[in-house]
Amino acid sequence: MATDTAPDLFTHVHKGIRKALFELALALGRAADAPAASRPERGLARDVVRFLRQHGDNEDTLVLPLLETRAPDVFDRMRRAHAEIDAMIDAFSTAIDDAPSSALYTAACQLTASYLEHTRVEELELEHRIRAVVSDAELRAIGAASVTRTPEDQRAMMTAFVLAAIPRVQVEAHLAKLPRELASSLRARVG
Repeated sequence: MATDTAPDLFTHVHKGIRKALFELALALGRAADAPAASRPERGLARDVVRFLRQHGDNEDTLVLPLLETRAPDVFDRMRRAHAEIDAMIDAFSTAIDDAPSSALYTAACQLTASYLEHTRVEELELEHRIRAVVSDAELRAIGAASVTRTPEDQRAMMTAFVLAAIPRVQVEAHLAKLPRELASSLRARVG
């Protein structure tokens, strides 16, 4: 887990992902099998899929290349885990439009359970090994690059989940790192 002085690697974004997954499971559970009532929940499902895919792509593009030669065993574990998670996300994504709400709810719960284990492994088993071979400066650059390479239309959605899941004192510190327009918009949303 990240400390107060070290740059964040997984903690904040994983908290936001957990919030998104839990919110999705609750929304789909309430939707039952009412097709009309499930339209907003299916939109939320698409947002969650975009969040998961963008986060995975950020790790694959920004973190894994640093680990390939510095920590090849960590690289291999993360690469394999990402392939498994990506397959689950793809299957879930395929079901969003046509699966009955009850089936989509079950799939969301399965995805959530697998993703929770994935984040546990990254945070508790791999993060300290990554920090041993990646400098704080590189971690800060990864954080900045992950924001700037995220499509603008997805930044607010993803960041809103993160900000709603982290301690208030960290919200302002996080907003200070974002582009001014995005930070102002998000500050208004979080209150």
